[in-house]
Amino acid sequence: MGDRFPTYDIPHTIYLLTMSLTIEQQITTALHKSAKPLIVFKRHFSGDALSAAIALRLLLQKLNKPADIACDGFVLPEGYKFLPAKEMIQNKLETLRQMIISIPVDKTDVEQFHYDVTDSELKIFLSPKKGFFGPQDVRATASPWKYDLIITLDTPDLESLGGLYADNREFFYERPIINIDCSPANEQYGQMNLIDLTSSSTCGVLYNLIKAWDEKLFDPDINTCLLAGIIDKTRSFKAGMINPQTLTMSSDLISRAARREEIVKHLYYNKDIKTLKLWGRVLGRLSEHYNGKLVIAQVTPADFAETGTAPANLPEIIDELISSVPSVEVAVLLYQAAAGPAQVMMKSLGAFNPLRALSRLQPTGDKNLVKIQLPDADLATAEHTLLEEIKKSYRPEFS
Repeated sequence: MGDRFPTYDIPHTIYLLTMSLTIEQQITTALHKSAKPLIVFKRHFSGDALSAAIALRLLLQKLNKPADIACDGFVLPEGYKFLPAKEMIQNKLETLRQMIISIPVDKTDVEQFHYDVTDSELKIFLSPKKGFFGPQDVRATASPWKYDLIITLDTPDLESLGGLYADNREFFYERPIINIDCSPANEQYGQMNLIDLTSSSTCGVLYNLIKAWDEKLFDPDINTCLLAGIIDKTRSFKAGMINPQTLTMSSDLISRAARREEIVKHLYYNKDIKTLKLWGRVLGRLSEHYNGKLVIAQVTPADFAETGTAPANLPEIIDELISSVPSVEVAVLLYQAAAGPAQVMMKSLGAFNPLRALSRLQPTGDKNLVKIQLPDADLATAEHTLLEEIKKSYRPEFS
């Protein structure tokens, strides 16, 4: 079968696979043929994405594939520091390609070489042992891309990758992409798209892929990562997307030595007193809209000062809101640090797309998590403005 595939250094590579292969077989074949794969996930990532990325890297490592993982601006959440290989995640992509400058030396060797860098250009100075080099002797080419294959996990569109994609569009255009997800919002932008809408998590999709590929690839570390992602995405088996398959695969992972107690300890029993105090203040101000599908609360500068917390604690709080109230599809925190502008953090799990619905407020982020600055408003005004914008863009998802 190997001669059915083009080599990886051909621009605009697309794997030409026979129709007889399933998507799972196409993906496993592509992974086997890859010499240097890259795993990426969206900037505003979930524990599911993080866990799936580490699990896949560990799997490829077993196959002697030196895979890298990258996420724009990556900072490891405190609760996930127990995961293996987390130190391998890059926060940006560097040196994807090199420029090669060639000069023939078959007639004369180079005697001296030096260069000078100014604010606007690089100058390279070459002195031959005899004669001289002319412009016609210089040839500039580009090296092959550092990676021959891209795997995206829990990433609905390429824009969600943030700077990884925005700063390297040519790379993402010229390298084949395997796109693995479980979300109906996924735009199926890959050459190979494994989008399983019946799965409760991306880790669940990856579990099924490994199981169909070779069950010998499972090991305790990979299984722990997969179970951590499932537990995160299902909010510890409390979310509505749970089905019998989710429980079956979780049971199977535990039977394969996934460290469930370690996962639960780090994800759910690691709250400090400061965060709990802030959580209490948020609950005290919580209001609900659209039959409980949207909840919103304000966090004042005094809240941060008196609890000893900061805006960095808010992602954990907003996750708790979504996890603790089953009906919630959108959670909003309006907050203001000392002498700072009013800001909005909004997380959406349903069909509501805050990037589209709140475009007039210039949100940043992706379809699931956005941030908004409202510099000329206090918190009360900011809440009113936000609710009015949501009302203007009323969609059936809030009916």
